[in-house]
Amino acid sequence: MLGLLKVRVLRGVNLAVRDLWSSDPYVILKMGKQVRPTPTSPSCSSEACDFASIVPRLVSRSSLWMIGAGKVPTVMAGIFGSNWDGECHKLKTRVIKRNTNPIWNEELTLSVEDPALPVRVEVYDKDTFSLDDPMGNAEFDIRPFVEAVRMNLQGIPNGTVITKVAPSRQNCLADESAVYWSDGKVIQDLVLRLKDVERGEVELQLQWVSIPGAGGLLSI
Repeated sequence: MLGLLKVRVLRGVNLAVRDLWSSDPYVILKMGKQVRPTPTSPSCSSEACDFASIVPRLVSRSSLWMIGAGKVPTVMAGIFGSNWDGECHKLKTRVIKRNTNPIWNEELTLSVEDPALPVRVEVYDKDTFSLDDPMGNAEFDIRPFVEAVRMNLQGIPNGTVITKVAPSRQNCLADESAVYWSDGKVIQDLVLRLKDVERGEVELQLQWVSIPGAGGLLSI
């Protein structure tokens, strides 16, 4: 594993209506083989829930005693945030009721094995008595962001723009996306136009987290 990608899901803009007058939207993130629960499959795959394979790569040796003490959820919640459900790493925001311009402002964390793999964003409308309705999807490439993280940027002025990614037919960007230096970290802001739906955008912000003992970006 190279490190962790923190994705802050900021908000949705002008999302599709899937109920009578509005929608109850939430967002799911996926990357590569990191299979997550879907609206039609509420349980996790064995690969996604394999503590033995994921925990040693993400926590220090001194923290492993907590696993034997039955405190795995506590350990993993400290790494992945409140969206860790105690059973598997569910990259899913909360549902916001009756709102087509929802503000989630939630941070979800992906482990990155291969930065060439795109991150997939899926939006759904939560239903109680039927399958959740799709409200569009989008993908984005993290390679420009990863290349900026690999640079030696210490000492540059706060707010410096490192690179920009322009919207094109090959990506889902609705606006130009800036990668910039902010408070000692590389940040990227994205506005994604959703596909396979009549309308809607999702705004995200990316941040990289290095993991002690992991291969790191210098290994690629």
